[in-house]
This record gives sequence, C-alpha cells and structure tokens, in this order.
Amino acid sequence: MKFKNASKTSRQFLAIGLFLTASSGIIKDFVYVPDFFRGAIMGLGLGFEIMGIVLFRKDNNSAYKGNDTQSSLSNN
Repeated sequence: MKFKNASKTSRQFLAIGLFLTASSGIIKDFVYVPDFFRGAIMGLGLGFEIMGIVLFRKDNNSAYKGNDTQSSLSNN
C-alpha cells in the first residue's frame, strides 16, 4: 500500500491503532494488567486500524473517480 496519497487522518488512525495494539502486548510483560483492560486496548487498536484502512481506501477511490470499474466490467 502506498501512503503518499493517504490523508493525514487515515495515517493517524493507522499509527494510533498500531501503537495501541503493540503496546498492549509489551505492557503486559512489565506491569500486571487484567485481561479485560488488555482486551479493551487491543480492541481499540484494531478498531483504529480498521478505520484508518477504510479511510485510506476511500481516499484512493476518490482519487480515481475517472476510472469507473463497474461500467468497464458491464461493457465486457
């Protein structure tokens, strides 16, 4: 995936999601964290990552407005 065309918000969502997902695994090695909180942090991280990917795909699709894949598929 190329991130040159990605908006700032999609990159921020991806970065926050990756940070939360990675930090939940690292923190458990140093500090006792209940499974509920660890799962909540992991879930938030995954949610941020999915939101960043959705925004990234939305940005890429809007960049290629002239390339209509549905009409090209129906013409064949």
